[in-house]
Amino acid sequence: MTDSTRRIGDLQVQLRTLRDRLPDLQSQVSESVANCESIQKQIDDFRNQLSQKEADYKILAEQISAQEALIKNKNDESKRISDSVSNLPS
Repeated sequence: MTDSTRRIGDLQVQLRTLRDRLPDLQSQVSESVANCESIQKQIDDFRNQLSQKEADYKILAEQISAQEALIKNKNDESKRISDSVSNLPS
């Protein structure tokens, strides 16, 4: 057998081996794609949850700020009334 015939034979064997491996590799790629899509969906879900929590937090912070303003207003009003009462003749 000549050297080139031997090389052709080796290449044909390698080609058959690669063709035999191809379905398994395609299956692995499909599995990996499905896993990536699943992970991406989870990431999207977490981002949506995070956005909702941030919106909830913002609303709560605004409510707390409004309550603090009301408390300050009532304290100021109470002090004014207390000062008015203390200035009344006995």
